Amino acid sequence: MSLQLICVIIIASMITCIQMIDTQCTQSSPRSAADARVRLHAPHTEDAAEVWRLVQMAPPLEVNTPYAYLLLCTHFAQTSVVARNGRTLRGFIGGYRIQERPDTLYIWQIAVHPLDRRKGLGDMMLAALISRHGLSDVRFIEASVTPSNFSSNRFFLRFAQRRGFAVERRALFTADHFPEGNHEPEQLIRIGPLHVE
Repeated sequence: MSLQLICVIIIASMITCIQMIDTQCTQSSPRSAADARVRLHAPHTEDAAEVWRLVQMAPPLEVNTPYAYLLLCTHFAQTSVVARNGRTLRGFIGGYRIQERPDTLYIWQIAVHPLDRRKGLGDMMLAALISRHGLSDVRFIEASVTPSNFSSNRFFLRFAQRRGFAVERRALFTADHFPEGNHEPEQLIRIGPLHVE
Protein backbone atom coordinates (compact mmCIF):
# COMPACT_ATOMS: atom_id res chain seq x y z
CA MET A 1 0.00 0.00 0.00
CA SER A 2 1.44 3.36 -1.03
CA LEU A 3 2.09 6.15 1.42
CA GLN A 4 -0.30 8.39 -0.52
CA LEU A 5 -3.16 5.87 -0.17
CA ILE A 6 -2.48 5.49 3.58
CA CYS A 7 -2.66 9.29 3.98
CA VAL A 8 -6.00 9.41 2.10
CA ILE A 9 -7.44 6.66 4.34
CA ILE A 10 -6.27 8.42 7.52
CA ILE A 11 -7.70 11.78 6.41
CA ALA A 12 -11.03 10.17 5.42
CA SER A 13 -11.21 8.46 8.82
CA MET A 14 -10.50 11.73 10.62
CA ILE A 15 -13.24 13.54 8.68
CA THR A 16 -15.72 10.77 9.53
CA CYS A 17 -14.80 10.99 13.24
CA ILE A 18 -15.18 14.77 13.25
CA GLN A 19 -18.59 14.49 11.57
CA MET A 20 -19.70 11.88 14.13
CA ILE A 21 -18.54 14.05 17.05
CA ASP A 22 -20.28 17.10 15.56
CA THR A 23 -23.54 15.15 15.13
CA GLN A 24 -23.38 13.83 18.70
CA CYS A 25 -22.74 17.32 20.11
CA THR A 26 -25.64 18.79 18.14
CA GLN A 27 -28.03 16.04 19.20
CA SER A 28 -27.04 16.11 22.87
CA SER A 29 -27.11 19.87 23.42
CA PRO A 30 -30.57 20.90 24.60
CA ARG A 31 -29.34 24.40 25.30
CA SER A 32 -28.37 25.08 21.69
CA ALA A 33 -31.76 23.76 20.55
CA ALA A 34 -33.50 25.92 23.17
CA ASP A 35 -31.49 28.98 22.11
CA ALA A 36 -32.85 28.70 18.58
CA ARG A 37 -36.46 28.70 19.80
CA VAL A 38 -36.26 31.34 22.53
CA ARG A 39 -36.71 35.02 21.71
CA LEU A 40 -35.45 37.63 24.19
CA HIS A 41 -36.78 41.18 24.27
CA ALA A 42 -37.59 44.08 26.56
CA PRO A 43 -40.96 43.54 28.26
CA HIS A 44 -44.13 45.41 27.33
CA THR A 45 -47.15 46.37 29.40
CA GLU A 46 -48.99 43.34 28.00
CA ASP A 47 -46.35 41.00 29.49
CA ALA A 48 -46.91 42.06 33.11
CA ALA A 49 -49.81 39.72 33.97
CA GLU A 50 -47.92 36.74 32.54
CA VAL A 51 -44.79 37.72 34.45
CA TRP A 52 -46.83 37.85 37.68
CA ARG A 53 -48.17 34.32 36.96
CA LEU A 54 -44.67 33.05 36.09
CA VAL A 55 -43.24 34.28 39.40
CA GLN A 56 -46.00 32.35 41.20
CA MET A 57 -44.57 29.18 39.61
CA ALA A 58 -41.04 29.98 40.75
CA PRO A 59 -40.74 29.51 44.52
CA PRO A 60 -38.95 30.60 46.66
CA LEU A 61 -39.35 33.93 44.84
CA GLU A 62 -41.63 36.40 46.57
CA VAL A 63 -44.64 37.28 44.45
CA ASN A 64 -45.07 41.04 44.29
CA THR A 65 -48.30 42.82 43.39
CA PRO A 66 -49.44 42.79 39.75
CA TYR A 67 -48.92 46.57 39.81
CA ALA A 68 -45.22 46.10 40.63
CA TYR A 69 -44.82 43.94 37.50
CA LEU A 70 -46.69 46.54 35.43
CA LEU A 71 -44.12 49.12 36.57
CA LEU A 72 -41.20 46.79 35.83
CA CYS A 73 -42.56 46.08 32.34
CA THR A 74 -43.11 49.77 31.54
CA HIS A 75 -40.88 52.11 33.58
CA PHE A 76 -38.00 49.60 33.77
CA ALA A 77 -38.43 47.80 30.44
CA GLN A 78 -34.97 48.81 29.20
CA THR A 79 -33.33 47.18 32.22
CA SER A 80 -35.53 44.06 32.17
CA VAL A 81 -35.96 41.14 29.78
CA VAL A 82 -38.52 38.47 28.93
CA ALA A 83 -37.90 35.17 27.16
CA ARG A 84 -40.56 33.66 24.93
CA ASN A 85 -40.86 30.39 23.08
CA GLY A 86 -43.51 31.22 20.52
CA ARG A 87 -46.27 32.88 22.54
CA THR A 88 -45.32 31.20 25.82
CA LEU A 89 -43.45 33.19 28.45
CA ARG A 90 -40.45 31.11 29.60
CA GLY A 91 -38.43 33.57 31.65
CA PHE A 92 -38.19 37.07 33.10
CA ILE A 93 -35.56 39.30 34.66
CA GLY A 94 -36.65 42.52 36.33
CA GLY A 95 -33.93 45.04 37.01
CA TYR A 96 -33.15 48.73 37.34
CA ARG A 97 -30.20 51.08 37.58
CA ILE A 98 -29.37 52.26 41.07
CA GLN A 99 -30.00 56.00 40.97
CA GLU A 100 -26.96 56.99 43.05
CA ARG A 101 -24.73 54.58 41.11
CA PRO A 102 -25.98 54.44 37.50
CA ASP A 103 -23.13 52.11 36.52
CA THR A 104 -24.80 49.40 38.66
CA LEU A 105 -27.69 47.24 37.45
CA TYR A 106 -29.74 45.85 40.32
CA ILE A 107 -31.47 42.56 39.52
CA TRP A 108 -34.75 42.46 41.40
CA GLN A 109 -36.00 39.05 40.27
CA ILE A 110 -35.12 36.24 37.91
CA ALA A 111 -37.93 33.80 37.15
CA VAL A 112 -37.66 30.78 34.85
CA HIS A 113 -40.54 28.50 33.89
CA PRO A 114 -40.29 25.13 35.73
CA LEU A 115 -39.88 23.26 32.41
CA ASP A 116 -36.90 25.43 31.44
CA ARG A 117 -34.85 25.27 34.61
CA ARG A 118 -31.25 24.01 34.49
CA LYS A 119 -31.06 24.67 30.74
CA GLY A 120 -29.11 27.92 30.88
CA LEU A 121 -32.05 30.24 30.21
CA GLY A 122 -31.37 32.50 33.21
CA ASP A 123 -27.72 32.81 32.18
CA MET A 124 -28.73 33.58 28.60
CA MET A 125 -31.20 36.28 29.70
CA LEU A 126 -28.75 38.02 32.05
CA ALA A 127 -25.94 37.89 29.47
CA ALA A 128 -28.25 39.40 26.84
CA LEU A 129 -29.41 42.08 29.25
CA ILE A 130 -25.94 43.36 30.17
CA SER A 131 -24.98 43.26 26.47
CA ARG A 132 -27.73 45.68 25.44
CA HIS A 133 -26.53 48.81 23.71
CA GLY A 134 -28.27 51.06 26.24
CA LEU A 135 -26.53 49.29 29.13
CA SER A 136 -22.98 49.36 27.77
CA ASP A 137 -21.87 51.62 30.63
CA VAL A 138 -23.01 49.17 33.33
CA ARG A 139 -19.96 47.95 35.27
CA PHE A 140 -21.59 46.08 38.16
CA ILE A 141 -24.53 43.76 38.79
CA GLU A 142 -26.10 43.65 42.23
CA ALA A 143 -28.81 41.44 43.69
CA SER A 144 -30.01 40.48 47.13
CA VAL A 145 -30.51 36.83 48.03
CA THR A 146 -31.62 35.03 51.18
CA PRO A 147 -29.22 32.38 52.54
CA SER A 148 -31.74 29.58 51.93
CA ASN A 149 -32.20 30.43 48.24
CA PHE A 150 -29.49 28.04 47.10
CA SER A 151 -30.42 28.16 43.42
CA SER A 152 -30.12 31.97 43.19
CA ASN A 153 -26.87 31.98 45.15
CA ARG A 154 -25.46 29.29 42.85
CA PHE A 155 -26.77 31.05 39.73
CA PHE A 156 -25.02 34.37 40.42
CA LEU A 157 -21.79 32.67 41.47
CA ARG A 158 -21.68 30.55 38.30
CA PHE A 159 -22.60 33.49 36.08
CA ALA A 160 -19.64 35.44 37.46
CA GLN A 161 -17.20 32.50 37.43
CA ARG A 162 -17.93 31.63 33.79
CA ARG A 163 -16.97 35.14 32.77
CA GLY A 164 -14.13 35.78 35.18
CA PHE A 165 -16.02 38.50 37.09
CA ALA A 166 -15.25 39.17 40.75
CA VAL A 167 -17.98 38.49 43.34
CA GLU A 168 -18.43 40.26 46.68
CA ARG A 169 -20.98 39.46 49.38
CA ARG A 170 -22.12 41.45 52.37
CA ALA A 171 -25.13 41.84 54.63
CA LEU A 172 -27.83 44.09 53.18
CA PHE A 173 -31.01 43.75 55.26
CA THR A 174 -31.46 41.95 58.56
CA ALA A 175 -34.66 40.13 59.51
CA ASP A 176 -35.55 43.12 61.71
CA HIS A 177 -35.85 45.36 58.65
CA PHE A 178 -38.93 43.42 57.47
CA PRO A 179 -42.33 44.12 59.05
CA GLU A 180 -43.52 40.50 59.09
CA GLY A 181 -40.84 39.44 61.55
CA ASN A 182 -40.34 36.07 59.88
CA HIS A 183 -38.33 37.14 56.84
CA GLU A 184 -34.79 35.85 56.33
CA PRO A 185 -31.94 38.35 56.14
CA GLU A 186 -30.93 39.43 52.65
CA GLN A 187 -27.32 39.32 51.47
CA LEU A 188 -26.05 41.63 48.76
CA ILE A 189 -24.21 39.98 45.88
CA ARG A 190 -22.07 42.37 43.82
CA ILE A 191 -20.58 41.16 40.53
CA GLY A 192 -17.98 43.11 38.60
CA PRO A 193 -16.40 45.07 37.23
CA LEU A 194 -17.91 43.68 34.03
CA HIS A 195 -15.98 43.46 30.82
CA VAL A 196 -18.75 42.75 28.32
CA GLU A 197 -17.60 41.88 24.83
